[in-house]
Amino acid sequence: MEGVDKEKVQRIVYEMSKGSKYFENEERKEAYMKQKVKSMRAQLAKLTDSDISHHQKIADKRIIDLESTRDLSRIWLHVDMDAFYAAVEILCNPSLEGKPMAVGGMSMISTANYEEQLIFCRHVNLELGLQCLDLLHGNYVLN
Repeated sequence: MEGVDKEKVQRIVYEMSKGSKYFENEERKEAYMKQKVKSMRAQLAKLTDSDISHHQKIADKRIIDLESTRDLSRIWLHVDMDAFYAAVEILCNPSLEGKPMAVGGMSMISTANYEEQLIFCRHVNLELGLQCLDLLHGNYVLN
Protein backbone atom coordinates (compact mmCIF):
# COMPACT_ATOMS: atom_id res chain seq x y z
CA MET A 1 0.00 0.00 0.00
CA GLU A 2 3.03 2.21 -0.25
CA GLY A 3 2.71 5.13 -2.58
CA VAL A 4 -1.03 5.55 -2.02
CA ASP A 5 -1.92 9.18 -1.37
CA LYS A 6 -4.46 8.61 1.40
CA GLU A 7 -5.34 12.29 1.65
CA LYS A 8 -6.12 12.38 -2.07
CA VAL A 9 -8.27 9.28 -1.77
CA GLN A 10 -10.16 10.75 1.20
CA ARG A 11 -10.63 14.07 -0.63
CA ILE A 12 -12.02 12.30 -3.70
CA VAL A 13 -14.35 10.14 -1.63
CA TYR A 14 -15.53 13.24 0.23
CA GLU A 15 -16.22 15.12 -3.01
CA MET A 16 -18.00 12.14 -4.58
CA SER A 17 -20.16 11.65 -1.48
CA LYS A 18 -21.44 15.25 -1.32
CA GLY A 19 -25.17 15.58 -1.82
CA SER A 20 -25.97 11.97 -0.97
CA LYS A 21 -28.49 11.21 1.77
CA TYR A 22 -25.78 9.36 3.68
CA PHE A 23 -23.48 12.39 3.52
CA GLU A 24 -26.21 14.77 4.63
CA ASN A 25 -27.13 12.48 7.51
CA GLU A 26 -23.49 12.26 8.60
CA GLU A 27 -23.24 16.05 8.54
CA ARG A 28 -26.40 16.33 10.68
CA LYS A 29 -24.99 13.83 13.18
CA GLU A 30 -21.67 15.68 13.31
CA ALA A 31 -23.40 19.04 13.91
CA TYR A 32 -25.53 17.46 16.67
CA MET A 33 -22.44 15.99 18.36
CA LYS A 34 -20.57 19.31 18.17
CA GLN A 35 -23.52 21.06 19.84
CA LYS A 36 -23.71 18.34 22.48
CA VAL A 37 -19.97 18.65 23.24
CA LYS A 38 -20.30 22.43 23.47
CA SER A 39 -23.20 22.08 25.92
CA MET A 40 -21.32 19.53 28.04
CA ARG A 41 -18.24 21.77 28.19
CA ALA A 42 -20.42 24.64 29.39
CA GLN A 43 -21.87 22.42 32.13
CA LEU A 44 -18.38 21.24 33.10
CA ALA A 45 -17.17 24.82 33.44
CA LYS A 46 -19.96 25.47 35.99
CA LEU A 47 -19.05 22.50 38.24
CA THR A 48 -17.39 23.24 41.57
CA ASP A 49 -15.01 20.95 43.44
CA SER A 50 -17.80 20.06 45.88
CA ASP A 51 -20.09 19.14 42.95
CA ILE A 52 -17.41 16.84 41.53
CA SER A 53 -16.77 15.26 44.94
CA HIS A 54 -20.51 14.70 45.48
CA HIS A 55 -20.97 13.02 42.09
CA GLN A 56 -17.82 10.93 42.61
CA LYS A 57 -19.32 9.54 45.84
CA ILE A 58 -22.56 8.70 44.01
CA ALA A 59 -20.60 6.94 41.24
CA ASP A 60 -18.49 4.98 43.76
CA LYS A 61 -21.64 3.80 45.55
CA ARG A 62 -23.21 2.75 42.25
CA ILE A 63 -20.07 0.77 41.34
CA ILE A 64 -20.21 -1.07 44.66
CA ASP A 65 -23.92 -1.86 44.12
CA LEU A 66 -23.26 -3.16 40.59
CA GLU A 67 -20.30 -5.28 41.66
CA SER A 68 -22.36 -6.91 44.42
CA THR A 69 -24.95 -8.10 41.87
CA ARG A 70 -22.48 -9.13 39.18
CA ASP A 71 -23.08 -12.62 37.77
CA LEU A 72 -19.93 -14.28 36.43
CA SER A 73 -21.58 -17.70 36.00
CA ARG A 74 -22.31 -17.01 32.30
CA ILE A 75 -19.86 -16.67 29.46
CA TRP A 76 -20.46 -14.28 26.60
CA LEU A 77 -18.52 -14.65 23.38
CA HIS A 78 -18.24 -11.97 20.72
CA VAL A 79 -16.86 -13.07 17.35
CA ASP A 80 -15.66 -10.29 15.08
CA MET A 81 -16.44 -11.40 11.55
CA ASP A 82 -15.00 -8.27 9.97
CA ALA A 83 -12.91 -9.29 6.96
CA PHE A 84 -13.99 -12.96 7.27
CA TYR A 85 -15.95 -12.93 4.03
CA ALA A 86 -13.12 -11.11 2.27
CA ALA A 87 -10.75 -13.84 3.52
CA VAL A 88 -13.07 -16.50 2.05
CA GLU A 89 -12.97 -14.68 -1.30
CA ILE A 90 -9.16 -14.66 -1.13
CA LEU A 91 -9.17 -18.42 -0.46
CA CYS A 92 -11.33 -18.91 -3.54
CA ASN A 93 -9.21 -16.54 -5.65
CA PRO A 94 -5.60 -16.39 -4.37
CA SER A 95 -4.72 -13.66 -6.91
CA LEU A 96 -6.55 -11.23 -4.59
CA GLU A 97 -4.00 -11.80 -1.81
CA GLY A 98 -2.49 -8.52 -0.59
CA LYS A 99 -4.77 -6.38 -2.76
CA PRO A 100 -7.39 -4.06 -1.29
CA MET A 101 -10.82 -5.59 -1.88
CA ALA A 102 -14.37 -5.36 -0.66
CA VAL A 103 -17.24 -7.84 -0.71
CA GLY A 104 -20.82 -6.73 -1.17
CA GLY A 105 -23.91 -6.61 -3.29
CA MET A 106 -27.15 -4.67 -3.75
CA SER A 107 -25.19 -1.39 -3.66
CA MET A 108 -23.73 -2.15 -0.21
CA ILE A 109 -20.25 -3.18 0.92
CA SER A 110 -20.60 -5.78 3.66
CA THR A 111 -16.94 -6.29 4.49
CA ALA A 112 -13.44 -5.55 3.33
CA ASN A 113 -10.03 -7.11 3.79
CA TYR A 114 -7.44 -5.48 6.03
CA GLU A 115 -5.48 -3.94 3.14
CA GLU A 116 -8.61 -2.14 2.02
CA GLN A 117 -9.49 -1.04 5.55
CA LEU A 118 -6.03 0.48 6.01
CA ILE A 119 -6.65 2.96 3.21
CA PHE A 120 -10.06 4.10 4.48
CA CYS A 121 -12.12 2.97 1.50
CA ARG A 122 -15.00 1.48 3.41
CA HIS A 123 -18.20 2.98 2.09
CA VAL A 124 -21.92 2.48 2.31
CA ASN A 125 -22.17 2.98 -1.42
CA LEU A 126 -20.72 0.04 -3.39
CA GLU A 127 -20.16 2.06 -6.57
CA LEU A 128 -18.20 4.67 -4.66
CA GLY A 129 -16.15 1.96 -2.95
CA LEU A 130 -15.32 0.34 -6.26
CA GLN A 131 -14.30 3.69 -7.71
CA CYS A 132 -12.05 4.21 -4.69
CA LEU A 133 -10.40 0.84 -5.27
CA ASP A 134 -9.96 1.68 -8.96
CA LEU A 135 -8.30 4.93 -7.93
CA LEU A 136 -5.80 3.05 -5.79
CA HIS A 137 -4.92 0.79 -8.68
CA GLY A 138 -4.52 3.77 -11.00
CA ASN A 139 -7.63 2.89 -13.02
CA TYR A 140 -9.66 5.93 -12.05
CA VAL A 141 -9.07 9.37 -13.51
CA LEU A 142 -10.60 12.53 -12.08
CA ASN A 143 -11.99 15.12 -14.47
